[in-house]
Amino acid sequence: MHYDSFIRLIQERGRLERFGEAERAASAVLEVLGEHLSAEQAVRIAEQLPTHIRDAVLQNNVAHSFGLEEFIRRVSDREEVGLQDAENHIRAVFSVLPDVISLDAARDAISQLPEEIRSLLSPALK
Repeated sequence: MHYDSFIRLIQERGRLERFGEAERAASAVLEVLGEHLSAEQAVRIAEQLPTHIRDAVLQNNVAHSFGLEEFIRRVSDREEVGLQDAENHIRAVFSVLPDVISLDAARDAISQLPEEIRSLLSPALK
C-alpha cells in the first residue's frame, strides 16, 4: 500500500478532517507502538509499512512495558491533542494495520502488548 492510501484510510476511519492530522496520528501511534516492541518485531512491522512512515515504528524502539493509559498519554503528548482524540487516533491507526501488514507479523507484535492495549485493536487482529 502506498503512503497516501495508508494515511487516507487513517483519515477516513478516524474521521479526521485533514490529511496532515492523519499523518501526525499515524506517526505518533507507530512511535509509541515501537516503544513496546522488541527490535526484531519493530523491524518486521516497519518492513511492511509504506516507506515514508517506516521510521516511526523504529524511532524509539526499546521494548518498554506500559499500560493503556500511558499509551494514550504518550500519543496525546506527541500529537498535542486531548486524550479522547488520541484514543480515537490509536483506534484508527490500529484499524488500518491489518490492511498493510501480514497477519502473522501483526499477531506477533500484538502478543507483546498488554491485554488492555489490545482492547483498541481492530477485530481482525484480536
